[in-house]
Amino acid sequence: TDLQGHKAPLLGIHIVESRAGAFQMLSSDKSGIFKVWDLRSLECIQTFSCATELAGIRHYMNLAHKNLIVALSGRRVQEFEFSYSNTPELTDDQEVVAAMYNETLDSFVTAAGCSVRIWDSTSGAPTKTFSNISEAPIIALCFDDRQRKFFLGDAKGNVTCHNYINGVLMKEFESHSDEVTELIYCDEDKCLVTASWDRTLCIHDDMDNDEGVLLRTMKGHAKDITCCANSFTLRLVATSGADGHIH
Repeated sequence: TDLQGHKAPLLGIHIVESRAGAFQMLSSDKSGIFKVWDLRSLECIQTFSCATELAGIRHYMNLAHKNLIVALSGRRVQEFEFSYSNTPELTDDQEVVAAMYNETLDSFVTAAGCSVRIWDSTSGAPTKTFSNISEAPIIALCFDDRQRKFFLGDAKGNVTCHNYINGVLMKEFESHSDEVTELIYCDEDKCLVTASWDRTLCIHDDMDNDEGVLLRTMKGHAKDITCCANSFTLRLVATSGADGHIH
């Protein structure tokens, strides 16, 4: 079987043998592209690349016991983390809690456990995996108005903003004291609305590039807030609670 994907001369391949049932192979080429292949499905499950300064790598080491790759180029060294799946026929080893389509970049994003994956909309193959991007299991996910960033809400109440291309943390927002149940981005106001089991609804300003600014906190539910919706035209936000009441 011919595995295609590299566009430069291959530097080397390694079979991952330290994970029982992983059945994976790592490959790299001289342009700095790394690929992780599942040997059961013969599909590429992860692709990542070196920084520009490391293009033209001469050697790399596979530290499979730590899920790490160390690439060497001249006087520079860069470390990467790669992922593996014990169930390649499924989207993720853990329960998928959110899935969205990015029209701007023509790709899908899924959240499961503490990780986020980006998928090619044409082939359905995963293109990027951001492992352990969240401190606690992810509960909610949404995009900004340009779909260049994504926001995460987790089981500990944390709300964070990440770059869609590389998963880098861009800023954090005021945390809730309990699980975040809903995230809504208001495109017109560039505001992020967050709801939580702590029975509060928060509105954050997303205009600042370095930090999320809390504009307002609203209370009123006697039970956990389970979901919410907003209308820019009506200038209203509606929330529903576990007790069946809508505010």
